[in-house]
Amino acid sequence: MTTTQHHLHRRAAAAGPGYLGARAHLSLQNRQGLLREFKEAGQDPPDYLENPHEWIEREAKLFEAGDFPDKGVTITPADLSAMEAQFDLPVPVLIEHAQNPLELGYLTAVRADGDELFGTIALTPEADALIRRCGAKSLSLGLTSDLKAIKEVSLVQNPRISDAQLFRSGHLLRPMSGEAHASKCVQEGRLLPSQAPFVRALLECPKSVDFDGSMRPVRELVMEFLDRMPLLKLYGALVPSHPEPCTLTNEELEFYGRYFPGLKPEDILQHR
Repeated sequence: MTTTQHHLHRRAAAAGPGYLGARAHLSLQNRQGLLREFKEAGQDPPDYLENPHEWIEREAKLFEAGDFPDKGVTITPADLSAMEAQFDLPVPVLIEHAQNPLELGYLTAVRADGDELFGTIALTPEADALIRRCGAKSLSLGLTSDLKAIKEVSLVQNPRISDAQLFRSGHLLRPMSGEAHASKCVQEGRLLPSQAPFVRALLECPKSVDFDGSMRPVRELVMEFLDRMPLLKLYGALVPSHPEPCTLTNEELEFYGRYFPGLKPEDILQHR
């Protein structure tokens, strides 16, 4: 996959289940434009770009470090960090590691935390309702042969990691408006309040621009820019401290005067 094709799939993911935690609203016109770009690049667009719908986002524990003698491998915390680093485009949610025609959802982000690997799974509303009704929650990862990349995540009856599972809480994902995204960035400390109106206008811009050799939506570039902004301490204040003056007691003065008669009290305090 070329760099341009990869950018197309990232943009499609952001307009669908999510791309590394980011989601972007596409108007019908922009969605159709992105579909044309896929066609021009000779790529098949993902189904969620052609048939958009809402998503239910649920957090999950995916895996943990340990020895797996039946597979002859040991998974270390460093391996989990490598899985996080390698993860990019969403991977599908399957049943018992078998391909099926149902679109259940996608694993959209992963994060390593010590000996454990967690992730964000976006489910279709229908799949989420079915999973809750059936009480299904146990998960298993499908990995590449080098154990560095995640190919899929499956709902299973007998998980290798006993507590690898979907967590019960979930919330409906709707595309975030430019105003809501700008307000969120102000709350997080990524923007000053005075900057929010300008960012809001850019996030609502329907146009694309040439960036790094390919056409990219202005909204997408602004979102990536904001994600890389350092957090600002907007509302904190540094209060200078005024320590109590340090003095020598009468006993200390007597001690230093007896054994170190050449030292001045101010010199002693300076080097305490």
